[in-house]
Amino acid sequence: MKTTTLPIEGLNLDKLLHEAGTQDVVFLRTNGEVRYALMHADEGDQEVCALKSNPEFMAYLTDCHQRAEKEPRFSLEQLREMYDLPPSAASGPSA
Repeated sequence: MKTTTLPIEGLNLDKLLHEAGTQDVVFLRTNGEVRYALMHADEGDQEVCALKSNPEFMAYLTDCHQRAEKEPRFSLEQLREMYDLPPSAASGPSA
């Protein structure tokens, strides 16, 4: 992966976009520390940004995480037994 690190001070948009076109990732730093990364974005990246900006979705993920921490957990094999499903092909031939 081709990367470059540029100081934010004195940087203009033309220079930034030029560097972004020649590198996989452009890291921007201030006071010696990397603060931002500029890289090519595709539709998946746009979707991630949209979801991260959606308070309802983020609240849903938080709720899922909290429930997973508090409620009982089951293995895949336990779920198969609970719902009378056949064993997976990876576990060998069925009896």
